[in-house]
Amino acid sequence: YICLFFIIPYFYLFAPTARRSANEYWAIRRPEAGFFVRQGLILRQLFRFGQLWLDRIYQGTQTTPQFITNPPGMSHITQARKQGHGVLLVGAHVGGWDLATSLLPVDGFEGRLHVLRYEAEGLTLSKLAGEQGLTHVKTIASERGESLILEIRALLASGEAVALMGDRPMGTHVELIPFLGKLTPIDCTAYRIAAACGAPVIFTAGFKSTGRGYDFYASEPLFCGVGPG
Repeated sequence: YICLFFIIPYFYLFAPTARRSANEYWAIRRPEAGFFVRQGLILRQLFRFGQLWLDRIYQGTQTTPQFITNPPGMSHITQARKQGHGVLLVGAHVGGWDLATSLLPVDGFEGRLHVLRYEAEGLTLSKLAGEQGLTHVKTIASERGESLILEIRALLASGEAVALMGDRPMGTHVELIPFLGKLTPIDCTAYRIAAACGAPVIFTAGFKSTGRGYDFYASEPLFCGVGPG
C-alpha cells in the first residue's frame, strides 16, 4: 500500500471529474464539513479505493485465499438454500463486494455462486482466483436481453444462487428511489424474476474492514409477492 501515497495525490490532482463527484458526495453526506475537511475525506476515500484494487490484483495472483472474511448474515443464505430455494443475491457497486463474495466458500457457502457481470466480449465461465474452489463467475454480455433472464430463471429453478447488481439496469423496468437527496434508478428485474420463480431476494454488501479482513453482509430473505412455500 506504500505506493498509494504517491499514486493517490497524483490521481487527486489530475482526475477532476472524480474529484468533483467526490466533493458532491461528501457535501451531501457531511454538509457541516468545510472545503478542506472534504478534501481530506476524498483523499481517504481514494486511498481505500486503491487498497481494494491492490487486494484484487494480489488475490488474482494467488491460488489460495489471502484474505479473511467476517460474514454477518451468512446463515440467511445457507438456510434458504437448505430449504431448496434458489437464491437471488442483490448487491451494488459499492465497497469490496466482489472480493468479499469470492471468499464465501471459505465461510461455509456450498455449491456454486453465479455472479453476473456485464461485458461486451460475451459469455464466459471463470473463477475470481486460481482453482481452489472460489466463487464461479459467469460473465454475461449486456445485450443478451431476454435470454439472460431465462438463464437466471433456470438457475434459480435448479436451486442455484445467482448474484447481480441492483444498480445496473438489465432492462427498461426501473423505479426512481430517493437516495442521498436525489432520485436514482433501481432495476426491477431482480424482483420480477424472484416473484416469478418464488425465490427469495437477499440484499448483500461487502466492505474492507482492517488489514486482510473483509465484511460480507446479507439481509433476511425477502419474498416478492409470494410466500416462502
